[in-house]
Amino acid sequence: MAELVKTGFDSFDKAAGGGLPPRSSILLMGPPGPEKNFFAQRFVEEGIASAEPSLFFSTDAPPAQLETEISGGEAARKARLLKFVDCYSWMIPEQKPRSVDQVVSSSSDLTNLFLSYSKAMEEVYKAESNHRIVFRSLSTLFIYNAVPSVSRFLQVLNARTKAATATTLFLLDEGMHDPVIVNSLQHFLDGVIHVRPEGASMSAKMDFVQGGRPFDWTKL
Repeated sequence: MAELVKTGFDSFDKAAGGGLPPRSSILLMGPPGPEKNFFAQRFVEEGIASAEPSLFFSTDAPPAQLETEISGGEAARKARLLKFVDCYSWMIPEQKPRSVDQVVSSSSDLTNLFLSYSKAMEEVYKAESNHRIVFRSLSTLFIYNAVPSVSRFLQVLNARTKAATATTLFLLDEGMHDPVIVNSLQHFLDGVIHVRPEGASMSAKMDFVQGGRPFDWTKL
């Protein structure tokens, strides 16, 4: 049996039976707030600590900011363990994107976004290694694109990430989208994780996951 993928949260991994199934594609949902982003950040940091390359799509913050928030982010990027796909800078013409990132021309150009994924993955791909991908967030794609277009794009991307031995987190703001959209995503993704604030911390639950173990709300 393949080794499970650690998330960076011991309590989550214990409740999940050891972690996430390798090559799984997970919908990470939660209310607007920092919880989803922090979960994704820890997921990437765990990968860096295990020398597993990570690819990070950013639609709502500049990669330079995210890199400083990720522990060891700059060193990981220089070691080709972390690569950003910049889906943010196009919205701010006066902000020059970094040359070290794979820059997307617009979040409405899904063809360009897929090509950017392919080029970025080529830079970090390591044979015989697990990979991690974070897409932060799908909510932005649904703002700029029709639902059927996003669904087709994600199905193709999902197939490619699995072929690249990647475990992927797709972030989505809870309560902001039609239930039809959420149900469609759940149909072709492998599982759903919910996060929510809990005092000064947060908690998570996993509704279902193919090849994994669901669990109820657990403090992280």
